Amino acid sequence: MELCFERNTRLPEKPGLVPLDSELWEVYTGAFGNVADEIRPLLLAKPRIQTPTEKLEHAIAFQTLFEDLWHQLRFYPADYLAIPYMVSLLERRAVENDFQEQFDLISEMGTCLSTDIPPNLADISLPAPDRKIISDYNASILLLQERTKIFIEKYLERIQRMGENEKSYFYRAVLAILGDREAAFVLTCTLLDECYVTCGECEFTKEDMEPLSVRAPDFIRPAKSVIGRWDGRSLNDVYVWFSNFVDLLGDKQAVKALTYYYGIFTCPRCGAKGRVMDLAKKYFFEL
Repeated sequence: MELCFERNTRLPEKPGLVPLDSELWEVYTGAFGNVADEIRPLLLAKPRIQTPTEKLEHAIAFQTLFEDLWHQLRFYPADYLAIPYMVSLLERRAVENDFQEQFDLISEMGTCLSTDIPPNLADISLPAPDRKIISDYNASILLLQERTKIFIEKYLERIQRMGENEKSYFYRAVLAILGDREAAFVLTCTLLDECYVTCGECEFTKEDMEPLSVRAPDFIRPAKSVIGRWDGRSLNDVYVWFSNFVDLLGDKQAVKALTYYYGIFTCPRCGAKGRVMDLAKKYFFEL
């Protein structure tokens, strides 16, 4: 299948970047505090032309930064300041045709976005964020979406050759960037293998279904397969495009699991029916 994603024709101007020496980094912190010092090494020259020491420092800073930005799958105010920098870095790596760092940046930023959901935002102890900061953050996400589409179209065959764990991490990030952040959060928590649901009618919670890799779960009627029904362009139906994208990356087990996440759960207590993904979101976000 040839991918040709729908394009956003109204992209914003490049977002502003808060200076790394600004006091705002002491207000908009990550899990472990100010992340500005973790960003600085990432803005150096292209990793492959650095010395071994610089490459190591770059790798450590990269890992530390994103651990700070989505530790324990929580959202942190530092994301508002850091994501515009990372999108700017992604655009530089695209110009340099640096496949690996683009892949890693998209994977990590998508995970950050999967934490940017209402239940997590309610826990932020921060005064109302500055409107300019939020505007730049949202603008950077629009640019990230377009850059992600371009990356996938250009490097699909190379992405297909990545390791299974790397691909799983990547396609869940892509779901958060291009589709449904809450669904990406759910699939990250369950690793596309377990179903936890709360009935939308009687509030009955089902937590003891066997993993999908063990057996087909009781009480769930899987959705019909949609493989082959995607045009490679539209992102309107998350189940359709995401299932086909996962299939393109070769994860047949995940494709099968998605038929259950987008299937119908029948409550054993009251008999009410609902889509598993919707009831899983209720389980995770309304506890």
